[in-house]
Amino acid sequence: MESNRRLPTADGGPKSVPTDWDEDPKRRRAVHLVEIARQYYEEGMSQEQIARRIGYSRPTVSRMLEEARRTGVVQIQISHPLERLTHLEHLIESRYGVQHVRVTANSAPQSGVNDVGRAAAELLSRILRPGMTIGLSNGRTHMAMVESSQSCKPMDLTVVQMVGSLGGNNQLLDGPELCRRFANAYSSSYRVLNAPLFAPNARIAAALLSEPTISATLDLAAAADLAVVGIGASFRRPSGVFNGSLTPDHIRALQNHGAVGHILGQFINADGHVVDSPHKDLVVGLSMERLRHIPHVIAICSGAEKAAAIAAALGGNLVNSLILDSEAAQELAYLPVRSGKSHR
Repeated sequence: MESNRRLPTADGGPKSVPTDWDEDPKRRRAVHLVEIARQYYEEGMSQEQIARRIGYSRPTVSRMLEEARRTGVVQIQISHPLERLTHLEHLIESRYGVQHVRVTANSAPQSGVNDVGRAAAELLSRILRPGMTIGLSNGRTHMAMVESSQSCKPMDLTVVQMVGSLGGNNQLLDGPELCRRFANAYSSSYRVLNAPLFAPNARIAAALLSEPTISATLDLAAAADLAVVGIGASFRRPSGVFNGSLTPDHIRALQNHGAVGHILGQFINADGHVVDSPHKDLVVGLSMERLRHIPHVIAICSGAEKAAAIAAALGGNLVNSLILDSEAAQELAYLPVRSGKSHR
């Protein structure tokens, strides 16, 4: 068999076409660069090992690797799921003027509550200092945070309940139990509010707020070095926080007043101001005005549906740090920023 295929030339004579395409020196060089780059970057071989395998000197291998990078044979791309999360953090910090943002990667579908709670526990273990006073709210994310706070370094903290108790069957979600367990994790003391979150009427609420023990506890909460609060947005589908106490008429009234969420039992509008809700004068807890004076207020939230409420809390200067799951962060990052608002 002939090794070359014979084609006619312009003058009618035969022309040979080489069958050995690898004789192209540029192609052969590129193949060598690819082989050496794979051995170095993918197989983890050292330059000395590669040199012994292919019979080149180590400096030659080094020059070939440099050539591979320069010519684009090797393109180094740094990529990690954390990159997207940090991008969201920076975007939220820039758009809302918030001091600190931590975004968690949801470890599984609908795992935001546990992921945020765990991140909050880890953060607090690093930033808390002996002798500090910390105020706590209530809810599922707080419970996840407390459950992740185990075997912590003794801190001599004072842990204070910031709003009255929810009542109901699940005490693990409630302020007194959360404060007790968190304080125990740090071998510290705690103070609770011996009062319900909502009083039966405004007169009883005022009497409870003026009761010396309750008043002293709220004064201690107002003087806290740090507070951890939740932000809710589920009043359209009343959650356990309100325990069915919101009637359809109440919900319509809240919507008519522009309520977008709630914090420490109070409903707020898009500007972060308390609206005239059915519960406005019934809440036994720290007021929004006193909350604004706490130096460091961390909101822990999960779920895209809370984005508008989180933005409202930021706009109202109610919080200055956020720990969010990726769903809440994604939604918050691309909400329109309301103009004319300053932030803490």
